[in-house]
Amino acid sequence: MKNVTYRIQRPSTKTVPRETTFRGRAAGLIVVCLLICSPAAGQRVVVKTENGKVQLKGAKKYPNVENAVSAFGRGDFAESLRLLKEASRKHPELPPAHVVQAKLYLATKRRAEGLDALERAVAADRDDPEAFLMLGDLALRARQITLAELAINHAADLTEKYSKNARRLADLKKRSLAGQTTISEIRGLSDNTIRLATAWIKLDAKNAQPHRKLARAYFEKKKYTEAFGELKKVAQLDTKAARPEISLARMYEAAGHRDTAKETMQLAAKQGSKDLRTRLSVARWALAAGQVKMAQTNIDAARKIDPDSFAALALAGRLARHQGDQPAALKLLQDAVVRSPSNFAATNQLALALADSKDKKDRLRGLQYAAVNLRTHADAKTAAGREAAVTYAWLAFGMGKRAEAKKAIEVALRGGSISSESAYYVAKVISDSGNNVLALKILKPVLAMKRPFPHREDAQKLLDQLSVAPTKKSKK
Repeated sequence: MKNVTYRIQRPSTKTVPRETTFRGRAAGLIVVCLLICSPAAGQRVVVKTENGKVQLKGAKKYPNVENAVSAFGRGDFAESLRLLKEASRKHPELPPAHVVQAKLYLATKRRAEGLDALERAVAADRDDPEAFLMLGDLALRARQITLAELAINHAADLTEKYSKNARRLADLKKRSLAGQTTISEIRGLSDNTIRLATAWIKLDAKNAQPHRKLARAYFEKKKYTEAFGELKKVAQLDTKAARPEISLARMYEAAGHRDTAKETMQLAAKQGSKDLRTRLSVARWALAAGQVKMAQTNIDAARKIDPDSFAALALAGRLARHQGDQPAALKLLQDAVVRSPSNFAATNQLALALADSKDKKDRLRGLQYAAVNLRTHADAKTAAGREAAVTYAWLAFGMGKRAEAKKAIEVALRGGSISSESAYYVAKVISDSGNNVLALKILKPVLAMKRPFPHREDAQKLLDQLSVAPTKKSKK
């Protein structure tokens, strides 16, 4: 097998859309299966892109493909396409040239060019399923569910007629079923999801994802035993998956069955009493659910299992903040930040803990941490970006920098949803500027959910004050 690495020219645009698959995988490394050879050859050509480099594997049999990727790396897209067309003519078992080039464009984050290549692929070869699959996948990422459904269903129909390459056919069938199952799940069609996921499993037995979808569909049908059975299979197939009890408990929690979720989490802690990940997962759930004693028990257990665990240390700091233990929170979170200075969650929690200090030097230090986080996480479309903006606003507000605080709040609100704790800080800053109506709109639903968070009592007092303030003004 031959490996060749090329440097890919980056697009000139400053803003590059983040590409992810519909399964929610991170896009730091995109693996593109460009070509699948005949089953007899037992080969496949794979292109990987990472940090602007393209690595080509398995292209020994296809020199035109190797040269095409090289041309693409130089920015000679016309020559790349010509060579890919030549390869497709010589080897009909390969995907169409425009499909291959679309994958290269998308792998190097040239979305517009990738879409254009897919349109050309459909026009050039309407019987090949892959362009429709890719268009459906892109529509699914954009939450254009109906368009995704039409494209993927059409691809599934075309797959039934495809016969050029058995190995590629198997891949196309798996992808078609994956897309159809995801769409059915989004639509809330549990019976159909069960049917599709079961068919997907028959073709892709070692993949945990269809078992996850099947478990959720069974849970929605209140078939809890079947759901738990599928979650056990997920844990067997995916070593990084949570214990099945934890996954089931999260489903109960999402469905509003808090007591059952708690019992299932307790069972997980008992079954995985010596497992660090299990203890941490249970502790996180308990903290979010307001089960402080349960959180404390599992955090203590986690720290005994691994005294050097950064996650356990940071979680202990969060718990101390929830308990209102300022000295303990500062010590634990400072230790966590020393251990991992670039960890956003730890530095953000430390900044908020410092915000509560009566010492102006502490608050200034907290503002510095918040400023660094704001620069590092400048994209308010991400949860970290919004939390960083709110934390900076809260520290700036406490230091009398009202204009800066208001500007950061506006950035966060344009980005999307925020945490319950951040909602309090936002409401406080907004109400200070006189916009009580918006502050109430933000604070009411947060407190109605009855979720615990630091300063919840202060948030309730603010809500009570804001609730009567408009009435007093109207009487005047």
